[in-house]
Amino acid sequence: MLNFPRPLAGLIPIIMLLSLHVKGATWVCPYSPVEIRANEIHHQEVICGAASEALTFLAAYGLVPKKVIAIELTEQSLEHYGYTAFGSYNRETGIVSLMSLEAILHLESVPAMYGQEFDPVHYRGAVAHEIAHAVFHQNSPHSRLANAAQEYLAHVTQMAVLPSQRRQQIIGESGVNAWESDQ
Repeated sequence: MLNFPRPLAGLIPIIMLLSLHVKGATWVCPYSPVEIRANEIHHQEVICGAASEALTFLAAYGLVPKKVIAIELTEQSLEHYGYTAFGSYNRETGIVSLMSLEAILHLESVPAMYGQEFDPVHYRGAVAHEIAHAVFHQNSPHSRLANAAQEYLAHVTQMAVLPSQRRQQIIGESGVNAWESDQ
């Protein structure tokens, strides 16, 4: 047991909490191989929770992370293949870039996801989407599977972490029926 001088003993928990909000902070998610890097880290519980749910979903299909997944939060819009994205996975560095929730919500035009106004629930989905890309690449580093197949897995994972009611609402409003056989 560490023994601190009496005047410092009460400050230690406060100092530990403040260390999460200093420039260049790194937050390691409990119980999952995910770390968040940012100048200021807010909503780490949301990010870690979404990452954990995504990893649980993917593990059911035999896809598990092989190493730590680093998420770098940014306050800037991300350019990805010529369009603005909330998140992006870099195959070369193995790092997920993700706009902070605040940065997304303060974009000039109202952001949307699946035809709905973007909110913290959709942010969880965006985190899960990028986690799926990272896990896919960690499990098949030499594969150049078509982007469409990767996006399918990422969107399925994204939908899987949404609350059931929200997921059903999105599906119902999509105007797309489930796959049906020729029978």
